[in-house]
Amino acid sequence: MTRHPTRTVWLWALFAASLFYSVASSAQTTFASEFATWTCTSAPCPWGPTDTSHAIAWPATAQPIAARLGYTVSPAAYLPARFANGAQVKVITGSANVYVGAPSAASHYYLGTINAGQTFTVTGIAASEVVSVQSADQFTYQLTLPTPQTTGSASQLLSWNCTGSPCPWGQSSSAHAIVWPSTTQPVSTRLGYTVSAGAYLPAAAANGATVKITNGTAGLYAGTPNAPSHVYLGELSAGQSAEISGLAADAVLSVQSDVSFLYEVTYAAAPPPPPPPPPPASGTASQFVTWSCTGSPCPWGSTDTGHAIVWPDAEQPIANRLGYTVNYKVYLPAASANGLTVKINSGVAGLYAGSPDTNSHRLLATIAQGESFQVSGLLASEVLSVQNSGSFAYELTFEAPPPVDPPPPPTGTIMDSVNALWRCDTPSCFGADWVGPVINWPSWAAYSNNDRTGNGSRTVYSASTGEKLYPYMGSWANGCQVTAVSGTVLIIEWERGSETWRETFLEPGESHTITLIAPEDGAMIESYDYGPPFSVALNNCTPQPLP
Repeated sequence: MTRHPTRTVWLWALFAASLFYSVASSAQTTFASEFATWTCTSAPCPWGPTDTSHAIAWPATAQPIAARLGYTVSPAAYLPARFANGAQVKVITGSANVYVGAPSAASHYYLGTINAGQTFTVTGIAASEVVSVQSADQFTYQLTLPTPQTTGSASQLLSWNCTGSPCPWGQSSSAHAIVWPSTTQPVSTRLGYTVSAGAYLPAAAANGATVKITNGTAGLYAGTPNAPSHVYLGELSAGQSAEISGLAADAVLSVQSDVSFLYEVTYAAAPPPPPPPPPPASGTASQFVTWSCTGSPCPWGSTDTGHAIVWPDAEQPIANRLGYTVNYKVYLPAASANGLTVKINSGVAGLYAGSPDTNSHRLLATIAQGESFQVSGLLASEVLSVQNSGSFAYELTFEAPPPVDPPPPPTGTIMDSVNALWRCDTPSCFGADWVGPVINWPSWAAYSNNDRTGNGSRTVYSASTGEKLYPYMGSWANGCQVTAVSGTVLIIEWERGSETWRETFLEPGESHTITLIAPEDGAMIESYDYGPPFSVALNNCTPQPLP
């Protein structure tokens, strides 16, 4: 379920070695792959309303996952790492591809292809990842799964169903989580959602408790039930434990993961006494701000609220993001943010950075009372915000960043990308369109299709006019120097019609010279799926007629 799968060299080495692992499986049962359907039931659903493929339907005893990126999959096609590591898949007839990644990742890594008679042994999969085995056509296989550690209680797959407002995560959401005992009086409501079981542990029971993960991995989160976001306390992997302390009286704790995990919880005999009230803090108080939907897409509902730093007008802050207008200017441009030191005098706050039009901003740091953080490395197009569900006090020190010489202007031929659709137009291809920008060439110098077979076959069309585009360069691409001028650029070097290729990402100012390695005979200049437009400067890149 990914357009440009890739993986690091060590995983390729593991795959190559695994193909020669022999298994005495004459007595094993041979299964047939099932025709799987990915049906969009929430968001973001990047592959359209439905998508299909043949896949291994993992046994129910392996607790497979049937949800990914807004899709519900039938059958459950994703195997958790605790069952996947050590698993052996032998293809009897046909062939199949092996993919791995986190359930929430935009794309999964392609490990390789298992042909008839070959056996693949899964190793080195991270605890948060899942494995799927897929093909455009039906295949048969034999399967050997390891016996995972079974100490501890099993997490439960819970659903968050919208029964009120604001419901910022859509009509429903799901995750694996600890269901707390009824004696701890757990909470099962949050932000308009009703949870299928008690996933939130009140501070009175959480403080002093020890949570241990015995298999898999899980994240710990804390905050008030009505806070727009909860503080991420950290992640525990198998064998790790954490003692919970310092939660405010009105806070709750949850332990969640995209995949199943095993755990043990030891509760304190009695909750510790509440901490003394903090001394009055100096500094400026955060403001209670409101995000009001005045455009689109407004992914967090009609309104959202929280405490944030309101930036001085002299720093030219902004108050708009993703269709929302904020009643205060809480987003600071990178030109003012780089070099800024934020000190928290009371409470706690998170520092977030990203482009105003991206769906999520990355967390730079979470700082508490007495701690400081100096901002650096923000891209020119990014903004900074400092937020928390509760109030906090702060001090700001603006420092001018050191002067940076502007990059020299690009030389060569400047070309802009064209928004494109990679579309199935062969009888054996049935997937949804791939979407992204690409550099288009004259029809006599490049190909309009990738010459792949099955569900990987695609022909490229303009997203605006519907006309064919010609992005697949011929062998004349060898030696072409590509410099990114704007946006993110992805260069593909490959053998036409093959299922493997090399990827090189470029940010503005970075360059790459296309160097084809036999049997590679072509290249393409594009960006990531659903990426924004980009432009490049080209040198030694003269189109030649196709052979």
